[in-house]
Amino acid sequence: EGDSAAVPGLMGMIVKHILESKNVGALIMSAVEVYGTCAYDASKPLASREPLQEKLDMVNGTDYVALKKQPITSIANFERAFAVISENRRITATRWNDRSTRSNLIITLHVTTYVDTDNGERTEFIAPLYVVDLCGSERMFSAGTDESKAKTAETIAINTALSSLSGCLYNLAGGKDLVVVRANKLTRALASVLM
Repeated sequence: EGDSAAVPGLMGMIVKHILESKNVGALIMSAVEVYGTCAYDASKPLASREPLQEKLDMVNGTDYVALKKQPITSIANFERAFAVISENRRITATRWNDRSTRSNLIITLHVTTYVDTDNGERTEFIAPLYVVDLCGSERMFSAGTDESKAKTAETIAINTALSSLSGCLYNLAGGKDLVVVRANKLTRALASVLM
């Protein structure tokens, strides 16, 4: 239960700091939930979600067609938007936890700032800030029921995503030239950070 408050608490502090900055012009939030082999708009209810179509650009990373980008103008506005995202997240009971996230959540804050240059001009910069809430790795188990087959497929997807991300981070830390981001939806969603 304590972990469930960590991400909104961290995000709230970040958003408050950004909104209080005198050089910030706009703050836009979007949220992508990576579940199984698909990416979804986390601001939409589960029942009405369709997988997002992605546009992978090897310079700017992955962008999604029809991903809702919500302006954040106050802490209260952020808290309402985050509550919707949390409500829409895939959570279920497991053998080990009453509430276990079954997906990876990527929240992006697009921050527009203004900087006054030496010659008196004002320059605009737009930068993304990513907060990623990863689900935990899962143990494999086997049984002959259809439910266990679905659980097995879910477990494989979770472990594959985390393994792909781990491989990317390992290559980055080792200074390797090649970081394979196309291997999984999670690493594709984080391509701009990993490239």
